[in-house]
Amino acid sequence: MEILDVKKNAYVLLAAIFAIVLTACGTETDEEEKPQTGSSNAEFDALITAMEEETEGTATLLFENNESQSHEREGLSLTLDAYPLIELEDFYTNFSIPFGDQTDGGVILAQYTIKNDSDQDLHYMPTLNIDYVGATKHHNNYRDLIPLEEQLPTILAPDNEYLVEAEDKVTGYYAYPFGQDEPEEILAEGNVIVDTPAPTTEYNADEAPRYTDPDNVAIATIRFEIDNQSEEEIGLGDISSKLTVNDGSQYLLNEGMLLPYDNSDTVAPGEEGELLQTFLLDKEMYEKIWKDKSMEIEAGPMRNTEAKDISKGNKAAFLLK
Repeated sequence: MEILDVKKNAYVLLAAIFAIVLTACGTETDEEEKPQTGSSNAEFDALITAMEEETEGTATLLFENNESQSHEREGLSLTLDAYPLIELEDFYTNFSIPFGDQTDGGVILAQYTIKNDSDQDLHYMPTLNIDYVGATKHHNNYRDLIPLEEQLPTILAPDNEYLVEAEDKVTGYYAYPFGQDEPEEILAEGNVIVDTPAPTTEYNADEAPRYTDPDNVAIATIRFEIDNQSEEEIGLGDISSKLTVNDGSQYLLNEGMLLPYDNSDTVAPGEEGELLQTFLLDKEMYEKIWKDKSMEIEAGPMRNTEAKDISKGNKAAFLLK
C-alpha cells in the first residue's frame, strides 16, 4: 500500500478492513460470511487468547493484513509489520469505557518495529495515536487488553529513557479499541491516520514522569459511603482502587500511604461508614488531556481486618465524568 504524505508526518492505514467488518457483522448476503478461525501469526493468536481471558469476552478474527508499511524519519524507521482486526463481544463491563461504554466492539492489534538505522543512540516515545476526520477522540493503546510486557509503550518507556540503541531495533504491540458503531464513521472518511512523533538524540526529561516536581502534583481525594451488610468488619486501610483516565487508555492506583488509616479504622457489620481514596495527579497531563476525557474509578474488593477478600472479588465502579 502506498504511504501518503500527510501533516505531522503520519501515514495512512487501509480503511478497507472496516468494509469487511461491516460485511461480516451483519450485512445480508447470498452466501454466509465465515470469519477466519485463527491468525497466520502465532504471536497474534497468543495475544488474542490473552485478550479473551483478560476481558472474559469472545474474540473473532475478522481480517488480517500482513503487508508491512514503513515510515522513515531522522535516522529511524517505524514499520507497521501487520495488524489483525478482531471483533470482541460480550466482555466484562469494566473494560467498556474505551469502547464507547459498550460491551461489544472491535480491536486493532498493531505490531510495530522501530529500527535505529543511524550510528548514534536515539530516544523514541511511541505515542502512536489513531485519528480520523470526524473522530471525537484519539484512539490510543489500551494497556489492559494484552500483556504489558508485549506492549510497545512498556518496551520503550521512561525507565529506559525510550532508548533505541544505534543499529538496534525493538518490536512491540498496540491494542486500539473501537466502539461498535465507529467502523461506519471510519469507512465514510476512508483513511485512518497514525501520528508518528520524531526521534531525539537526547532524552527529553520533560517527557518523563513529572511527579518529582512538587509544583506539578495535585492530590485528588474521592469519598465513598459504605453500607456494610456483611457479617464481618471492613478494614478501610486494605481497600485499593484504580482511577482510569484518558478515555480508558491510562490509569492510576490509589496512594494508600497518603491516608490516615490504621488497623482500627473499620466499618462494623450493619453499620455505615466513609471510605477515602487518594490519587496523585500530574497537573499538566490533567489540564491538557485528562480533564476533557472520561474518568472512571473502581474500588474494591472489600476486605476484612485481616485483609481477606470478603466480596468474592467484586468491585464497585463509578463513572466520574
